[in-house]
Amino acid sequence: MTAPPPAEQSDLAQLYQDLAPTSLPLTRLDRYDGGGFGVSLSAFTPEDVSLIIQVYSAVKKMYDLWLYMSDAPNYDLLKTQMIAQCGSDHFIATAQSIGAATYALGKTDPTLRKVIHDIRGGALAVLTGYATMIKRLDPEVDDIPEYVRDAILMARDPAKLMRNVIVDLDPVVREADENVKVHFIDDFVDKWDGALFRIADKTVRIGVNCSFDGSVTNRCLETSAIDRILYNYISNAARFTTDQTVTMTIFPIENFVVRWVVENSVTSDQQNWLNQATGGDLTKLFQGGLTRGGHGIGLSSCTDFVAASFGVTPTSALEQHYLGAKLLGERYYTWFHWPVYQPASTDPICECGA
Repeated sequence: MTAPPPAEQSDLAQLYQDLAPTSLPLTRLDRYDGGGFGVSLSAFTPEDVSLIIQVYSAVKKMYDLWLYMSDAPNYDLLKTQMIAQCGSDHFIATAQSIGAATYALGKTDPTLRKVIHDIRGGALAVLTGYATMIKRLDPEVDDIPEYVRDAILMARDPAKLMRNVIVDLDPVVREADENVKVHFIDDFVDKWDGALFRIADKTVRIGVNCSFDGSVTNRCLETSAIDRILYNYISNAARFTTDQTVTMTIFPIENFVVRWVVENSVTSDQQNWLNQATGGDLTKLFQGGLTRGGHGIGLSSCTDFVAASFGVTPTSALEQHYLGAKLLGERYYTWFHWPVYQPASTDPICECGA
């Protein structure tokens, strides 16, 4: 991502520092493993279970194929399979239908609603956007391998996320997700910097600035918890950005904590809506129930995860600004914090690429 001039960099750095306190207590004695907010398959109707298994099998198959090809990927085959598996009208309709039969029975458990929201949106929506976009690429102009590689990495995320939120979906791989394996910040930066997020009729480019160099999670399960937060934040930013860009900034603060900031431009109409809907208190967005064209529950999931990672209550997490949002001029900033992981010398390094 192109860096701004030095003077502007200094101003931006101060702005990001001032968003929230830079000293946030970590009261957990044990490391949060990324779980605790999932459901079992029995929470869904048989119709939904069938859809979930179809979607999970398709996205996992794509990433497994990539791993099988290892250092000699066949991009033509991968492109064909990506379009067939994840870009077809049938797959998209199947993904978007998950939860409909369960909702029709009147099930309104908050955790279940958050699970359905995060399955259908976020990573799965980005993946289908990529698969649809790949259909339209011109091999004379576009870098097909780059787009296919990005799409494959996006196929990995919904599979991992689905294992996080549905605890018995794939018990063997879920157990592997729970094992200690170090994930570095570079994995997140490489995935998101320059990524394209297709939403509705527009394509948004993500840019990342990162001044932290270290490890942030120690399990794939914990990594998928951060992914659930990022997909919610970036999805919202992509919906409302006025210039087709979203910027993520990552940097360390005190007490071995990392701050993640996602920002986007907003219209005056969106500014007015945010102020009127929240009464100027944007923490209400993270409590559930407020939305403009969405479901109003995605950000409350983020509150659950951040609070759990620090060992505080969701209410305290919002009151003490462990996560939150601010409107500054024509830009909307939303942030969260996550404890740094300080690995032992014997900890294995994960090769999933986050």
